[in-house]
Amino acid sequence: MKTPTLYILLLTMSAFVQAQSRVDFSLVEDSLAKIAPGILHGKTDDEKQSANDSFLKMIVRTLEQDGSYSHPFNSLRTIAILEPKDKSFRMFNWNRPINDGTYRYYVIIQTAPSKKKASKLFLIESIQDKLPQPEMTTLNIKNWYGALYYELVPIKTKGRRVYTLLGWDGNDRVTTKKIVDVLHFSAGGVPKFGLAIFEAKDIYQSRLIFEYRKMAVMSVKYYAKGKRIIVDHLSAQDASLKGKPEFMAPDGSYDAYRFRKGKWRLEMDYDAKNDKSMVGEKYNEPEEIK
Repeated sequence: MKTPTLYILLLTMSAFVQAQSRVDFSLVEDSLAKIAPGILHGKTDDEKQSANDSFLKMIVRTLEQDGSYSHPFNSLRTIAILEPKDKSFRMFNWNRPINDGTYRYYVIIQTAPSKKKASKLFLIESIQDKLPQPEMTTLNIKNWYGALYYELVPIKTKGRRVYTLLGWDGNDRVTTKKIVDVLHFSAGGVPKFGLAIFEAKDIYQSRLIFEYRKMAVMSVKYYAKGKRIIVDHLSAQDASLKGKPEFMAPDGSYDAYRFRKGKWRLEMDYDAKNDKSMVGEKYNEPEEIK
């Protein structure tokens, strides 16, 4: 397996950084907001790569600065920024489309500073190599299964707080994926991905991966009222095509994963029509972030 070229672990708030003059975060944010769209919309792969490299260099230098955690960076429209209610960290997440129809994903995890601990930055790039049985594996910052996350759900399992992530992966020209993963931190504060808390028929998985045909739209959405992740059930029109992702699509029925006793437990054929917590439209990926 190849080592990701952009795996970086940065300890921030160092004496060198503290000695620098205070940054005008709004001014730098304006520059970042001008660079970021080029990652998505560059005409060539080289143009998108160049924009991505420039964005990475600038945002890492910016997030190293004292006081950066309190700046919201709201104008970065093509960058997903997620933060749990406990404000213990935040994530900057984006994708770089490749002209062959595939994608590269990036996430920066910035931990919140405190009186006793300095902030940390973790810059992680999705790996290009395929993982054997990714649903069953706990991963780390060296082999992240990339996605563009659109929701972060804090949960508790075995007395510790972890974070369920709902994400989208454009995959390739044939299929799309929805990802349900888990972010947690080691004793040393290093991010890890995947945890065996997804239960179906006494089988436990570290993450859920739903793959379906490109033209379909699948909903994977969390409903806090019932503590459930409700998903469109995927099937093929012809039984002979079962198990072939390029023919899979929502069939009008639903399944649900209900959080009980520290696990996400599968409820097949969920009656979503009579569930009062099912309010609102299906989640569709924002076009400008996709």
